[in-house]
Amino acid sequence: MKNPSINEINQLEWPESLALNTTGTHLVVIVTSPDVAQNRYEKSCRIIHIESGKSFDLNRPGTSIDKVEWVNEDTLLVRKTIHSDNEDEGGGEKAQIWLHEGLMGEGRPITAEENGVSLFKPFADGMVYVTQDKEAEMEKKRTGKVVHFEQEASTQILKYLTFEQFKSHAQALRLGIDEKELDPPVVNVSEILSLTDHIDDIHRTAQQLFLNCRNRADLVHRVRNHRMLTVNDGSWQMETLRLPDPARIVLVAEDRLVVLAGQRDDKIYTQGDLMEISLTQLQSGAAYADIAKNLTAGIDREIYFQCWYRDGVIVNTPNGTRSSTTYLSRTDGAVKLDTGTVSPSYLDARADVVAYIGLSASSLPEVFVIQASTPVKLTDFHAQVEHLQLGEVETISWQSVDGETIEGVLRKPADFDPKKQYPLVFIVHGGPTAFSPETLIGMDDKLYYPGIQFSQQGILTLKPNYRGSTGRGQAFMELNVDNLGVGDLWDIESAIDHLDALGMIDTDRVGCMGWSQGGYVSAFAGNHSRRFKAVSVGAGISDWYTYHITNDVPFFTTDYLSGSPFDDRTAYTKTAPISGLSEHSAPHLIQHGEIDQRVPLANALELYRGLQSKSVDVELFIFPGMAHPVTKPRENRLIMAQNLSWFCHYLLGMPLDLRAADAHQKEKEKDQ
Repeated sequence: MKNPSINEINQLEWPESLALNTTGTHLVVIVTSPDVAQNRYEKSCRIIHIESGKSFDLNRPGTSIDKVEWVNEDTLLVRKTIHSDNEDEGGGEKAQIWLHEGLMGEGRPITAEENGVSLFKPFADGMVYVTQDKEAEMEKKRTGKVVHFEQEASTQILKYLTFEQFKSHAQALRLGIDEKELDPPVVNVSEILSLTDHIDDIHRTAQQLFLNCRNRADLVHRVRNHRMLTVNDGSWQMETLRLPDPARIVLVAEDRLVVLAGQRDDKIYTQGDLMEISLTQLQSGAAYADIAKNLTAGIDREIYFQCWYRDGVIVNTPNGTRSSTTYLSRTDGAVKLDTGTVSPSYLDARADVVAYIGLSASSLPEVFVIQASTPVKLTDFHAQVEHLQLGEVETISWQSVDGETIEGVLRKPADFDPKKQYPLVFIVHGGPTAFSPETLIGMDDKLYYPGIQFSQQGILTLKPNYRGSTGRGQAFMELNVDNLGVGDLWDIESAIDHLDALGMIDTDRVGCMGWSQGGYVSAFAGNHSRRFKAVSVGAGISDWYTYHITNDVPFFTTDYLSGSPFDDRTAYTKTAPISGLSEHSAPHLIQHGEIDQRVPLANALELYRGLQSKSVDVELFIFPGMAHPVTKPRENRLIMAQNLSWFCHYLLGMPLDLRAADAHQKEKEKDQ
């Protein structure tokens, strides 16, 4: 068995999402893989015939398909990017919509929007889609790109085209008819209806569109509008549905809506329930509270995915470090679906077929379908790593300081010796309303955290599902409200005590790393505890006040810290990493995107300057052009290589080299 490098793990093909056709005979899987030479991730559209298991990729190399919509059983709309500067080949880097009929050939582009296409849906005899208003964008340029902070109107426009009109128009142009003599094949619906909202997503029935909208483009505007659009014989009408602001339409059918809404409030840590509503009653003036039926009242879990199935709805929910799928039948009530030994992480259902991407502790993610109640595996992504040594993962639990049970995913080296004491690195997920699943390789192991490479070096890693994580119910999600960092540190330090009591770790060699909220927890641990030899802070918060006044979602702090810092900063100060700053702080590796608006760069600069003032070892790397997520292979690999070198240096005494990507792995391979 070979020890894989960071490059080899990053290079893996990965199933990202899926969609069943209307009859449940074919399945589309979006598969992502890196193009290192061009420093981008390519996404391929893989078509699988379910009965035979045969598959093929719809797009050719040099193109990327990241979103698909089935029109019928053998016709697809895809959002495709052609990586070319040649406008004649599809608009350079701007994503356009292509129509593929008969599941073969290259298909044809049916949009040529200068600003590309963001959202799209099959509708009526054609398609609706969202793009940016070219005139509004040009007006911004003419006025010097001045930004009216948090008051910018949306520049989105909703358009509609029918396939036959588009084909007739294209045929007329080929015959040499002057375009000025032709009716345009595309209708500007936003202009017709004076629709100025920012559209977040679109749902549809045969003749109706349902839009979840915000009244402004900025995320700070949380007021949500719900629009219903109807078209008859080319005539468009719009109606505003009287749904509560926190609600989001997630499923639609004839005369039925399902919305996801927090029943208590709209705090970002409040779980939503699926509420079914009669559209006829809603339109007739009935109050939402009187007609909404709670479909998930008995499920105290966050709803991750939902779709129609038979006479009800299927939902996917996290449960501890695993997840489960429940069929909410109108006749039989809640029925757990048998998904075998894997945890579903993404699902879709059509006809009598359920498809999902399954995670497990022994395999890469794979695509499965359930037919006749039996799970069947359709892919073999795991073949990529059968020759690689990946260590072993398992779920463990322990008692925190306040008696709360905490769970996490522990990765041990393949040659783990229970009599030996190992260094330990915590890998802390973001959110905090997320969770680390029990899986052999997670997307975070591929893009952010070198957990597999740590295990090769004889280092244990633990991914704690600290308080505030999903998968444990509403009460658990609220345990870090007004207690950010403080309670998280209880959970992490108690894990050290637990593993120490088992004789598994060397408590003098413990590190902590994470990205986003995980970076914040790591920074808090490195400054408020003396039990960490080193920490790594990826896009993390240093000071909640700094974060509040600079980020694009200031309601995060007012929700979690129960108010504005301009009224009372007590909770903000108590829970800030910077408040624990001292000469005894752990060495910090800080990694941050230059244009991050979710956690702005000021947080990294503040922490860096503060640690410098206390003569603490600190290194800051600013990644140019990078926002909050890391979306390019080279940056992903360098971030992982830096973290590997950082902890190997402080926990194992190895040389520190933060600029040579994957340096230690290359040295190890050379020795072998």
